Amino acid sequence: MDKRREETSIEASSSRRQLNSLPPSRQQEQTKEATLKNDKNNQPSKESTATTIERNGSKNTISSFDHDLTKYKCCCSLLHVRHGVQIIGFIEILCAFLSLIRYLFTSTEDRYKWFLIAECIYFAFLVLIVICLYLAIHKMNPFLLIPYLIYESLALVESFSFIVFSIMAISDPDGIMGDWYYSTVEETSNFFKDVERHTLINYIAIATILFYVISIIIQFWFNYVVFKCFIYLRAYQKFRSI
Repeated sequence: MDKRREETSIEASSSRRQLNSLPPSRQQEQTKEATLKNDKNNQPSKESTATTIERNGSKNTISSFDHDLTKYKCCCSLLHVRHGVQIIGFIEILCAFLSLIRYLFTSTEDRYKWFLIAECIYFAFLVLIVICLYLAIHKMNPFLLIPYLIYESLALVESFSFIVFSIMAISDPDGIMGDWYYSTVEETSNFFKDVERHTLINYIAIATILFYVISIIIQFWFNYVVFKCFIYLRAYQKFRSI
């Protein structure tokens, strides 16, 4: 240990002698070089400073997710799409329940019991879909909205099909669709027995077209709101994954 100290002191004294032996201008240059070298070692590099600034800047630019953007609202920006989806689920269940009650009181004959069974299966299926809607809002999971979007797309196909059937009945009252429309009313109601066949078929077909046109408008709006909610939940999911 003492030997190492002696060597260090000898090296320091020799460096001082060399420095003193140099001319004054040279001594000043070496002193400046040593000072600059020490400052350079003590200062952080430009690369690390830039990285720190960049990181701090990126942290500062990260903002919270804005749930109240206009694109995430419906009904003229009066409702958030989450609330819109909840209202849609309630309306769907209410309409299906009323339809089920109607079948319970009208399906007295054996041949109509199959319609009642089909209506019960449809109601149970719809309940599961609506549960998925509410779970999607609660869990903030957009993929739970997909069953309803598929269901509503199939409902749109059904509505368009009935419009086509009604047009076929109007164009050919004596055809298959005309006979089906007339037999349905004839078997379920005695009120239209005195109405002429072709006139009755036209009335039923026109009423069916109007009903399904309104249904298509409502279904398109339901699909639009649920799809907007899907976009909202998907955006929120991506934001949380950052």
